Amino acid sequence: MNNSIRKVAQFAFTMAALVLALTTFASAQENTSGNLLLKSTVIKTNSSILALPQAPSTVDAFSLTYIYCPPGGPCTIEINMTSELSDISPGVDSLRFYAKVDGAPVDVLPTTNLGINSTAKAGQMESGSGTWMRKNLAPGFHSVLVGAGVNDTNGDGFVSGYIGDRSLVIRVYSNQ
Repeated sequence: MNNSIRKVAQFAFTMAALVLALTTFASAQENTSGNLLLKSTVIKTNSSILALPQAPSTVDAFSLTYIYCPPGGPCTIEINMTSELSDISPGVDSLRFYAKVDGAPVDVLPTTNLGINSTAKAGQMESGSGTWMRKNLAPGFHSVLVGAGVNDTNGDGFVSGYIGDRSLVIRVYSNQ
């Protein structure tokens, strides 16, 4: 009897895990760029230490960056920022990176409000990285701005956090 109960429980657990796995795969949203040709790359670094405001307010991690989408069709850009992080309440608050193209987060994938899990306690440093894609940009000049803030996850009204040495890489691709 005990063995039968165990088998039924194992079967139920296996079925629940299978349903969860199938549901997860069925609802995943993947965005692909297609086949692209690299046209240009912009690289910036910054070593100033910036205190982070409470999200959704942000501090600009870099100055406004202009990229050029060549004529002949739309282009896709890849934005990657990596930064040192420190003094973010571990298990309480989270660092957020934000990316805007032409002043808006519209069509920036994944979401521009990208959460970076941080366990950097006071005085400790670690790094976090975010990568975004923006497809179907019209030919011409476009601006890119990347910022950061700290999300008050537990709602206590207090946030703390800093970003330090960081790099920004923006690649411009033409659609083939």
